[in-house]
Amino acid sequence: MLRSRNTNIVAKNTGAAAGKNAAVDPPAKRNVANNQIVLEKRGAPEHGSGEPQPKRAVLHEIHEGIDGILIDSQKRTETKRTRRSNSSKDSSQTFTDSDSDIQVLDVTLPKRVDPCPEFDFDQQCAREHDEHAVPEFAADIFEYSRSREKNFMVGNYIKRLKHYTPQIRARVVDWMVEMQESFELNHETLYLSVKLWDLYMAQTSEVNLTDVSGQLIASVCIFVASKFDERSPPLIDDFLYICQDRFEREAFITCEMKLLDVIGFDLGCPLSYVYLRRLARVTSTGMGTLTLSRYILETSLCYYEFVGVRESLLASGAFYLALKMENESAQWTPILHKYSGYSLAEIEPFVDELNLMLHRIRNHIDDEAKTVQSKYSHEVFHSVALIPLLPCNFQSPPRNNKKTSIKH
Repeated sequence: MLRSRNTNIVAKNTGAAAGKNAAVDPPAKRNVANNQIVLEKRGAPEHGSGEPQPKRAVLHEIHEGIDGILIDSQKRTETKRTRRSNSSKDSSQTFTDSDSDIQVLDVTLPKRVDPCPEFDFDQQCAREHDEHAVPEFAADIFEYSRSREKNFMVGNYIKRLKHYTPQIRARVVDWMVEMQESFELNHETLYLSVKLWDLYMAQTSEVNLTDVSGQLIASVCIFVASKFDERSPPLIDDFLYICQDRFEREAFITCEMKLLDVIGFDLGCPLSYVYLRRLARVTSTGMGTLTLSRYILETSLCYYEFVGVRESLLASGAFYLALKMENESAQWTPILHKYSGYSLAEIEPFVDELNLMLHRIRNHIDDEAKTVQSKYSHEVFHSVALIPLLPCNFQSPPRNNKKTSIKH
């Protein structure tokens, strides 16, 4: 992992007695001067007048000013938000399949019938005192996350962009996977990076994609996602080194500001990988099955056909396909229905499409996910990319145009 951080070395004062006679710090002098100015403006008596000086005169006056004011803390029933700041309305546009703005979803969630009331994973975690699972809030967190998915849906934006094809996007995502391995980033960072790329492309009216500009935007997406999710994100210098100085630092910073402005600084995108881990945990799934479902889900990132699918639905389809690949008699249980929010009839079409995707890669019809295929063929990932596939129920047409077999 590349690191070029400069650390500040603070010299220690070897003379212990010298600190006693040292002059007052410049910031300390400035603070004293500011305090004197405030007291003089408020007509405070000078020192030596015999009257005590108030220690917090400003706070005392604020307390007197707000005394008696009643604050209404009643929550609003509806919460509305804007997708972008006002400054970006003139330079960017939001596009969907119907060329209309993304509708804001009300946070009031509909009541759903519990398909498995006898099992409550969160209560079980509470009884086991698993504080890391936050059992008091876990169900509400995932329900709220599902309610926000509609705010980040991406339409069929590729028809507006010239010289931009699903194959170009697949190569960009494949390069992002390679960077995720090079920088040893979290999987959440990778999924957020791809989501930022699609949001930026869908909400920007004009994008002139070249090899340099595409790599610049992809690098910025990874950089922003790393700052949001990583404890120690890579530096700009790391990206300049990886990209062989194809762009300047100023261009990188400018692109970062534009990206954040276009997406409205909202980085809390619901991610399919988070839903996948939730399903694996509530069903006590082993690491082998989880890794196989991660391979399926990560491969789907390279396919533009799945851009318009809900994150939670895509995660459910990938998880069920992994279960079927390891055990063809596996069933979509009421527990999975409860914690995914989808019935078997809702996820089956996407399971077939994901299985078709794996067949196309295994038969070398598509070469979109070379890095993903190589990554999950390693024994560290249980060589899940080499597991035999399920029989394919679809015919594989050649992908030499922009039409896809998956309907949004």
